[in-house]
Parts: sequence; C-alpha cells; structure tokens
Amino acid sequence: MPPTTSGRGKFPADSGGKEDLKMKYGELTLGQVEAIVNKIGGVDGVRRLLAGELSVRATEESKLLELLGTVTIPARAERFVVAEKFVVDTSENAKVKISYLGENLKALFLGKTENPMGESSLCYHKLCRYSRDIPIISELGEEKAETTLAEIYVLLERQRNGKKGVLLTNGAANIFYVRNIHGDLCAVLALCREDGWLVNAYSVGSPRVWNVGILVFSRN
Repeated sequence: MPPTTSGRGKFPADSGGKEDLKMKYGELTLGQVEAIVNKIGGVDGVRRLLAGELSVRATEESKLLELLGTVTIPARAERFVVAEKFVVDTSENAKVKISYLGENLKALFLGKTENPMGESSLCYHKLCRYSRDIPIISELGEEKAETTLAEIYVLLERQRNGKKGVLLTNGAANIFYVRNIHGDLCAVLALCREDGWLVNAYSVGSPRVWNVGILVFSRN
C-alpha cells in the first residue's frame, strides 16, 4: 500500500530499503504535486495531458488600458499662449475655474506657446492596473500619447465648474502627456476639487504610480 501524506512532506523512500525514489523535480512537495493535479482535473486530467488531449496555457495579464470613447477638439486658428489661459481664477466669470497650478507646471509650461492646429480627436482610456507613466506611454505609443495644453484647456472649458462630462470630476486624475518648454514629454494632471481645477505636471520618469480607474488621454 502506498504511503499516505499530509501534502507537506517530500517524496519518501520506498519501504523496501531501496534507494530513494529519484525524479527530475525532487524539490517539489507532495502537496504541490497534488495541487497541480487538482488544477488540471485530477487523475483523468493527467492522463489527458500526457495523451496530448489537454493543453496548459499561461494566464494572460489583465490589460492596462480600456478604451472608453473619443472626444472631438475643434480647430484653432490662433496661437495658444499657455500663460494667458492657465491662470488661477475661481471667480464666477472665470473661463475655467482653476484653483491651483503646481510649481512644475508653472516652471515647465507657462513659457510655452502652441501653434494653431486643425480639428483633432482624442481617445480617453480607463487605467485598469496600477501603473507608472512609462508602461502607459509604451502601450499607447509615444506619438499617439502626445497631446497639447490647448486640447486640455478645451476640455476644461467644457467643464469649467466641475460639471459632468468627459473629464472625471470625482477627485480622480485625468492624465495627458504633453511636451514641456524643453521638448520633454511630461504627465499633465487635471484634477477637479470643490474649489476648482488643480493642474500640475510630472516627469514621466517619476516613480509615481497612478491609481486604477483614472482617465488617460491620447491622440486618436
């Protein structure tokens, strides 16, 4: 009769005083082997696997981004002077209620002017896994990941008081990738607070990890 086991021991020597049983993966415990057998459907699953009737496939990693939709940005005939548009103003007459501009944004973007551009279309995606910027940009492709401050401003204007729209207004981040005055791609954050929009910028090489459920915008 074969020896019984709790599933935690190593493979035993046989009871006849012969040499220990040898196997290629002797570091496995009986418990691990039992778990594998259970995973593939018990003894019948083992027989089917050995007969070539059953295959084992690695589980695919969950996707990083889920496309939710697209939004159209109208053509712009004039140059977009960032310092004239991105200003802290929470008055009732403000075109966009901006309550805070981060130091990085002010240092890296307020000296920028963007050229006129035709009508454009942006995609917005939900982030499905915690992630830094580099994997997100890699999945989008750097060319498609790049957007502009003028496009961000159009979306902010449409939700100037934090009303519902394409941008999240529940305190979660809306992320865009924009080139700064030095030509480096940065993550630009737009976040809606009770007193207005918070806008800041971060290096894409930052160790900052974005939360699941935020929106990421890219070119269509």
